Amino acid sequence: ARPAAAPEQNRSFPDRSAWPVQTSEHFVVVHDSLPADRVRDSVRDLEAAYAHVSTALQYDLPRPVRVILVRADRDIDSQAGTVSAATREQRVVLSLESLDLSTGLVLHELTHVFAFDIVPETSRIAPVVIEGLAEHQRGAWAPRDLRVIRAAAAAGAIPSVAVLVDTDRHWAHAVFDFVAARQGEEGVRRLMFALRAHETVDRAVPMAFGITFEQFEQEFRGYVVATFGRI
Repeated sequence: ARPAAAPEQNRSFPDRSAWPVQTSEHFVVVHDSLPADRVRDSVRDLEAAYAHVSTALQYDLPRPVRVILVRADRDIDSQAGTVSAATREQRVVLSLESLDLSTGLVLHELTHVFAFDIVPETSRIAPVVIEGLAEHQRGAWAPRDLRVIRAAAAAGAIPSVAVLVDTDRHWAHAVFDFVAARQGEEGVRRLMFALRAHETVDRAVPMAFGITFEQFEQEFRGYVVATFGRI
């Protein structure tokens, strides 16, 4: 799924006016004449993911999410999802192929939609934070990410949360796991809504938790060593 800037007049999109549409409480799913049972299963998974993220963040999106459902990953580039700057209409593209192969993909991608609505500035200026949130909501660690973070924890090479870059999504994932471990999902929600006002983690933490960012980082480093330093 690829939220991105909307092209002028959506010129890159083929005409989907004849594509079937399946609606549900929170989604409008446009699909490439896919089997009815696969579409129903996908809508069910989307609604389950919506319930999960909405409950965790105590937030409902103001309008249904438009989903473009295609058959294979190779079809995604030509159907790229968009976020319209004018209307903030969210479009997400998913393939049946990816849904079959990637556990938790719907949770991850739908978290992006929620995050863009709750913290649009953070989503733009610090996308690594949103990647970490999405992985936290997915609820599992990618084996490669886990190996990298364990090696870094064992070596004491834990970066400052304030300087994470796009390739540090595993550290952002660890930050949200840390917040949930200490404060529960309510803590994650408080951090997200503090980001709404302050945009970056180092500025949002004092508002969310009433501690200095330095205290937060010290506790985070201890959590990482205790949780990931064990072999």
